[in-house]
Amino acid sequence: MNGSKMRDKLQRLHDAVSGRQVFVIGGGPSVKSVDLSLLKGKPVICLNNAYQIYPEATALYWCDESWIGKHYDNVMSHPCQLRFTARHTADGYIKKDIQATANATVLKRTGDYGIDMDINCVRGNNSGAHMLNLLGNMRVRQIVLLGYDMSMNGGASHWHGGHGLPMGNYIYEELFIPSITSMAPGLKNLKVDVVNCSDKTALTCFRKERLENLL
Repeated sequence: MNGSKMRDKLQRLHDAVSGRQVFVIGGGPSVKSVDLSLLKGKPVICLNNAYQIYPEATALYWCDESWIGKHYDNVMSHPCQLRFTARHTADGYIKKDIQATANATVLKRTGDYGIDMDINCVRGNNSGAHMLNLLGNMRVRQIVLLGYDMSMNGGASHWHGGHGLPMGNYIYEELFIPSITSMAPGLKNLKVDVVNCSDKTALTCFRKERLENLL
């Protein structure tokens, strides 16, 4: 994917979400209790498997090469054409194998903590963190988190199966939560309001609210 096409997709996402309230659907088990029909007509970002339950997504995002290897055909047939992923060496990856990206714009991952202010880059060690960085750079008004449980919920790490190796709370406690928590000050400085509507979430750096109260 050449530079102009990358910029075009970033611009299209910016036009769709800048200054707006944006909903992000993650993989936590609490997603199963959310009435997703409430999001109709609103900007919605689907992380990983969330594309399976929300065909009207504004954009799709993933960061795991093994994941897209398993979901390539389904992602390619999904109606959403704004697709994004991230790699440590984005330029090299684009030149190496464009097909493996499922026609996604490849951003460069520059670290695990804090916010990278370059629109072409993200930080974080998980897709949920990456999207917070990207939407912050898009200057959205508010980010509403769904399925950001960041803990085992009823013995499950995700609302769906087949996400690879079993996960334990230590993954969230030692990796994912510290990464996302490190972004909170930067998002506040950008005047982006982040609200966590995930039930039973272990992520405490953003205020909690019921989804119905934000609609």
